[in-house]
Amino acid sequence: MTEGNHYGDVVNIHGGTHITGIVKNQSPTIAPQLPTAEREAIAELVRLLDGLRDRIPPGDVRTVDDSLRAIGSADRTPQERRGALMAVAGVASMIGTAAVPVRDAVNAILALLGG
Repeated sequence: MTEGNHYGDVVNIHGGTHITGIVKNQSPTIAPQLPTAEREAIAELVRLLDGLRDRIPPGDVRTVDDSLRAIGSADRTPQERRGALMAVAGVASMIGTAAVPVRDAVNAILALLGG
C-alpha cells in the first residue's frame, strides 16, 4: 500500500462477484453562515429525507440531493432555495402520507425564508 495523503473515496473489496458500483449517500453541507433556525430546520429536513431515501423514486434521488445542496447553500439566491424546496416537496408528494413530515419541514423552511 502506498503511504501519504489520500483524497476521495476508498473502496476495498475482498472477494465477491458481480460487483458493479458503489452507493454514495452523502448528506449535504449546510452553510454555517445561515441563521441558526434555518440550519436546524434544514438539518431536520435532511434527517427526514434520509429516513425515506429507500422510498424516493430512483429517478428522483439526484433531484433531491441536488436540491438539498441548494437549500443548504448560502451562495444561492432565496428564489433558488425556494425552487429547490418546491422540488423536494414535489418528490415527497409522490411518496404519500409517510412524507407529510417532509412537507411540514419544507413549509417551516419556507416560512423562515419569508414565504
